[in-house]
Amino acid sequence: MQAGLGWVFTNDAGRELHRGHKSSDCVGSVLIAEALAIRAALNCTLEMDLTDLSIKSDAQSLI
Repeated sequence: MQAGLGWVFTNDAGRELHRGHKSSDCVGSVLIAEALAIRAALNCTLEMDLTDLSIKSDAQSLI
């Protein structure tokens, strides 16, 4: 299964700072797709040197 992964970074006021996306092949489940999206977003924070963050997801079992 192929999955589209996406994420949005906002500041404390809710203003959008960055939006990203990528696709991933051979994803076995929706939960794995959510985990891959979180990992991709965290990798993006490293590239952008963002250090103060919180993660929000509808996959609460991952948070």
